[in-house]
Amino acid sequence: MGQNNSSRRTHRFFLRKSFSKKAGSSLPQSADDLSFPIELPSSPPSLPVELILHFISFMNLKTLISSRRVCKEWQSIIPFADLHPTRRRLYLLFCSMVRHRRFTETRKWTANHLKPFDRECYLESLLSQYNAIPEEFRVWILEWPAKLAVGCMWPGLPFTSCQVTSFERRYGVNWMGYTPPQLSAIVYRHGRHEREVKYIPGLLLWRDDFYTHWLVFEEEADLFGRVFILECGKDESPSIIPASHNKEPGTWHEDWIAYQQHQWEDFLDTASRYEIRELRERGEGRNRGVKYSDMGLSINAVEINLGGQPGWDLPCAPWIRRDEDVFVRFLMAALG
Repeated sequence: MGQNNSSRRTHRFFLRKSFSKKAGSSLPQSADDLSFPIELPSSPPSLPVELILHFISFMNLKTLISSRRVCKEWQSIIPFADLHPTRRRLYLLFCSMVRHRRFTETRKWTANHLKPFDRECYLESLLSQYNAIPEEFRVWILEWPAKLAVGCMWPGLPFTSCQVTSFERRYGVNWMGYTPPQLSAIVYRHGRHEREVKYIPGLLLWRDDFYTHWLVFEEEADLFGRVFILECGKDESPSIIPASHNKEPGTWHEDWIAYQQHQWEDFLDTASRYEIRELRERGEGRNRGVKYSDMGLSINAVEINLGGQPGWDLPCAPWIRRDEDVFVRFLMAALG
């Protein structure tokens, strides 16, 4: 046969017994009978769309994301596959992230500081403290690519206090880096005129000078899986959720994926504003180019500072210690 070209691959099978191409010769019975190159196409034949959609419907998130690179046809039909609702929403979050013009810039610090962690053990540690995990958060922990961590929030990133804001970094403390994870006892005010209080389990996600972020594990319809962002002002506590909190827009999110989408948008918006301010100050000669270093935190040295600051202190009781006298008194004091 003729010479190879760049669009085809050639596989040669060498004879152990001769095979003649003359008329009347027998057909080859196996690869060992072939004495000439066999040319195969450089890409597999196209599969029926229905079959591709069926394959895609069984993929986990990581495989689903990788399948986008198979070919443009696969990328275009993924949205039409019968995906698990949670996986579909995470995939759409991924798409919205990679389409941003500065996406690559947001990955630099994250990629350089990632450390592996056992995802199954992370979830088992939470289940040993409470018997339910919000579905969206569970799938995210198991399947979300580590390099796509939103806003430097990820169990495999350092438990550190960041002192800067940029397209790579986010000001505050990555409490998800506190591993193994520890559920906290958040105070929940409820009942008539919020005159009743109880502890509910929550995971501390992020803290800075102004806000504290919580993922709630309490199995009540209006609470389970929601993320609350509590102010840390003079009259607010970073660990008390009033029932009326649900009525204030921007201070809570329906579930983990809605929160992640908001965090991505807020991260970009905040970084843009800081960049504009820095460029303006530099133009006015007021930017001194001061470089702030992270404050490394020790998991073994974390202190409990009920209801207070700074961001590297735990503002409430660990869930498994909520019945201790000091924390029972704090709960009663939350009635005001």
